[in-house]
Amino acid sequence: MGRFIFFAIVFAMPLTTIIWWIWTHRILANMPHRLWWRLALALFTLLHILAFFWLFLTRSSALEPELPRWLRQTIYVWNLFAIPFVATLGSAVLALGIGYWITRLIKRRSPSASSPTPISIPESSAKDTPRALSRRELLRASVALAPLGIYTGGMVKSSIEQDEFRTRSIDLPFRDLPPSLDGTVIAHVSDTHIGPFTRGDVLKKIVQRTNDLNPDLILVTGDIIDFSLKDLPDAIDVMKSFRAASGVYACEGNHDLFEDRIAFEDGMRSAGVRLLLNELATPIVRGTALGIIGLQWGIPGFGRSHEMPTHFKTIKDLIRPSRFNILLAHHPDAFDQGRDSGIDLTLAGHTHGGQLMLTEGFGPASAMFKYINGEYRHPGLSRQDAACFVTTGVGNWFPLRIGAPAEIAKITLRRA
Repeated sequence: MGRFIFFAIVFAMPLTTIIWWIWTHRILANMPHRLWWRLALALFTLLHILAFFWLFLTRSSALEPELPRWLRQTIYVWNLFAIPFVATLGSAVLALGIGYWITRLIKRRSPSASSPTPISIPESSAKDTPRALSRRELLRASVALAPLGIYTGGMVKSSIEQDEFRTRSIDLPFRDLPPSLDGTVIAHVSDTHIGPFTRGDVLKKIVQRTNDLNPDLILVTGDIIDFSLKDLPDAIDVMKSFRAASGVYACEGNHDLFEDRIAFEDGMRSAGVRLLLNELATPIVRGTALGIIGLQWGIPGFGRSHEMPTHFKTIKDLIRPSRFNILLAHHPDAFDQGRDSGIDLTLAGHTHGGQLMLTEGFGPASAMFKYINGEYRHPGLSRQDAACFVTTGVGNWFPLRIGAPAEIAKITLRRA
């Protein structure tokens, strides 16, 4: 069922573009220079459909060559931003239009409604005057071409901000934090998505900015690669280039496993990367042992409702009440069970801060995720000030962010 929904969504994208093209082609019939408008529109549509299917084929097979970054960018921004944005807006306008039409229909059928006297226009006047676009035609043409305006704005913003990210600093206080751990600095890195949109010089920038924080720990919460195992060597390079006084630890995310779970996990571990798969590490930080547990992603054939309880049964014996315990989990929903299992701090990513938001923390993704961006506090059964921090991530699988800037998080533990 999941695969059916995935393919239905995938093939709905070019279908929507074709429907938009047919509709716009008809609307432009009365536009000045309509031949050039229609030709440009047809070329734009053809380019996007061909590039879309090439992108799909290269992502799902070993087909080469890979599309250049700018062309991938245009496909993603058009199909996943411009068209959905205008479709949503258009649906709202259509609903208002239907409401207006129904209201007028009711008024017309009212006995008190009088029929307007028809005004006749001399035939010679209608034929001899040059045809100008009516307000209704101009409005329809503007709506039809609106996706191109939204697309252009998205492309400009994407191009400017593609390799940019911030360093976000936050203090997290805990009553039960051992005094020796007060001031411990954690660099939280997530969702690098090493691949088409995050590679080359930006990877060096991520490593440099992270190391410049002089952290006690660097903790990575999944989606290290975007999709292809061809990017695994670069991912290993990044992980091995991180420098922290008490070590670098990671858990896996869903994107890491798209091509081959075993190959990713074995590749990382054989290179010496400390990838924790329902496992515990106890680094000594400022003279005190800390418990770091990495949660595995997914169970083949089961949804997250089955996955989380199963993984927590596996790790329950790794959690010691006498230690300060940190959980690395790609999906922030792990916080709910983590806080009741004795976890003090859950670090997560996955949401990208909602990716396209009205404000930081509020937008369409608010309906999809319980925990989206930043710090969350809920008392657990054994930890009264348990916390979760969800980072927006530093990389990109989708080349546009609004209200969810990419980041490296600098977390300082404080004794409350």
